Amino acid sequence: MKRLLITALALATAFTSGAQKKNGKLPSAPKAPVKVASLDRSIKPKAGPAPVISLKEPASFELPNGLKVYVVENHKLPVVSVSMELNYLPPIQGAKAGIMDITGQMIGRGTAKRNKETFDKEIDQIGGTFSASNTGFYAGSLKRNFSKVMELASDAILNAKFTSEEFEKVKTKSIDAVKSSKEEAGEIADNVRKRVNFGSAHPYGEITTEESLSKVTLEDCQKFFQTYFRPNIGFMAIVGDITPDEAKKLVEQYFANWTKAEVPMAVYPKPKLPAAPGVYFANKDGAVQSVINLTHPIDIVPGHPDAIKLSVMNTMLGDGDARLFKNLRETKAYTYGAYSTARPDRLAGTFNAFANVRNAVTDSAVDQFLFEINRIRNEKASNTEVEQIKNFMTGSFAINLESPQTIAAFAINIARYNLPKDYYQNYLKNLAAVTAEDVQMVAQKYLQPDKINLVVVGDKDEIAPKLQRFSQNKIQYFDYKADIQEEAMPVPAGVTAEKVIAGYLNALGGVDKINKIKDISMNMSASFQGMALTAEMRKKSPDKYLMEVKMNGAMVVQKQVYDGTKGKASGMGGEKELTGEELEEVRANTKMVPEMEYVVPNSGYKLTLKGMEKINGKDAFKLEVETPWKKKGIEYYDAASGLKVQEVKMGEGPEGPISLLTTYDDYREVNGVKFAFKIGQSFGPQMIEMKATSIETNKKLKDDLFKVN
Repeated sequence: MKRLLITALALATAFTSGAQKKNGKLPSAPKAPVKVASLDRSIKPKAGPAPVISLKEPASFELPNGLKVYVVENHKLPVVSVSMELNYLPPIQGAKAGIMDITGQMIGRGTAKRNKETFDKEIDQIGGTFSASNTGFYAGSLKRNFSKVMELASDAILNAKFTSEEFEKVKTKSIDAVKSSKEEAGEIADNVRKRVNFGSAHPYGEITTEESLSKVTLEDCQKFFQTYFRPNIGFMAIVGDITPDEAKKLVEQYFANWTKAEVPMAVYPKPKLPAAPGVYFANKDGAVQSVINLTHPIDIVPGHPDAIKLSVMNTMLGDGDARLFKNLRETKAYTYGAYSTARPDRLAGTFNAFANVRNAVTDSAVDQFLFEINRIRNEKASNTEVEQIKNFMTGSFAINLESPQTIAAFAINIARYNLPKDYYQNYLKNLAAVTAEDVQMVAQKYLQPDKINLVVVGDKDEIAPKLQRFSQNKIQYFDYKADIQEEAMPVPAGVTAEKVIAGYLNALGGVDKINKIKDISMNMSASFQGMALTAEMRKKSPDKYLMEVKMNGAMVVQKQVYDGTKGKASGMGGEKELTGEELEEVRANTKMVPEMEYVVPNSGYKLTLKGMEKINGKDAFKLEVETPWKKKGIEYYDAASGLKVQEVKMGEGPEGPISLLTTYDDYREVNGVKFAFKIGQSFGPQMIEMKATSIETNKKLKDDLFKVN
């Protein structure tokens, strides 16, 4: 029913239970019929004017040393926080990329007055928080303890003392973090994307690696801190149950003695759009899905007249449940989610559209990304869609205004980026003024599909050939550090997969010496997220195997045992009998050197020499190995030494198949045969490095050790 009749007569006061009388009489009926209003629901109401924002300008003051302070009162809760941001342009770190990150982690780990333990204890005793980075710090507490928090924060900044002991801890932790992330496809994609968009001569294109971190010295961090942590480039925000007078008194008390100094402002080459579209690929053997980024730099700074229009356009294209999401997930079912960002930046803005998709649809997904990018450029959006996006953004903006931290951030942004003082006051008015024509205009101006950098991380053999059509040049290959990889090198004449395995066995010590091994006992140790891991591996010829991994010396994380007939697995996931592929895997592991089975006639193993690649900067033969139970993996053998350096096998994760990487290093001889004393094993996105504490052979192990209960 298109029309709904609505009566507007207010009779509630006239007719109640026991209607009231006027002068002893009931009210008389109206003399004229009541007019009835009607509402046509087929007509959409017109949008009202943009809401008027009334932002109370924070109280502000500046110390003689140049520190600028903004105070936002919020007396709803008895808590106060302080944050400080340094306004500098990041320097080029070069071969020592990581100086800035390590420096940020060092702040608060010791001062001239307190060591780290004392500093942490004093923060904890008052229920406060303190965290720092290379661009500033954040701290907070209840109001009654805020003076103590300010004293501790000023001590951390004004009296920082970087000790060798804490430096080595932070440096080791940073290196471990890089090791853990270098097999994470998303991290690799980020590295390659940054390098392709900005180049190594720009701070946004620098990649922190194990090698660069290892070169960072304590003196480097001290110099960076002394150069860039200066009050005259600092913006401090104090938010909470505090008055401007109280805040000023505390800031003057604790930060007035902070010495100002000239801070260098670096200059960099401006990133440029590529001349033509290109494909930049990082290989991840065995990956069952690919990480896609369609990206390029954009020339737009915060506060630019196009910034709000660009935000509307990107919200429509790929922010949340937008066009990309609806296309690639809901219509095509290629992925769990597809998104985009278009971010202004004072050095270099970036456009990036991204998703993780199944191998089989990688090139099709790229087609759909390009389709949507071209569609928003070439077809004007409907007014209805534009209004929906603006309404959503208006609501989000209003919600953010509920946070006092937002008000402080607005004030700092106005100062940092030299924005008009009424920029945020007029935000909703300017947002409401954006039209469908504006959306198309900024899409055409800032999105350049014919100059896109297509960055993909995945299984090269399965995916890369399908992507060549998206590039005018040859596909360029990168490693996890975003260093360019040489094209696949030709295999020397006469080399076969069987000869590679023979070379490996010979490099270990030779078949005769290997055959003399009747049992192996190996003990290993590692640390994982602050916990100690230990592993014991036992093998006995011809077919017995035991592997047990413990956490903190007691809790059994995983245990596998095989007695020559039956196998069992137990640990944190429960207990089960090994069957199928799992039983075949553990049976293969019973061999003293499992690779010896590869070249045994009629063993069922199939070997394919796939070529040569660089592994850790060295030439390596790449072999595809198919097991008798039809499971494929990739193994790499160093061309110079003959030793195995890496392998990738397929496994099962919580969300389906995953690739499991194992690395081998630090080979040492034990009774005439070489063993890898350092074994890296991927554990989800983490990489655990196990180090052998002892390896022994021919210890006459008892069969009882391998009993399956």
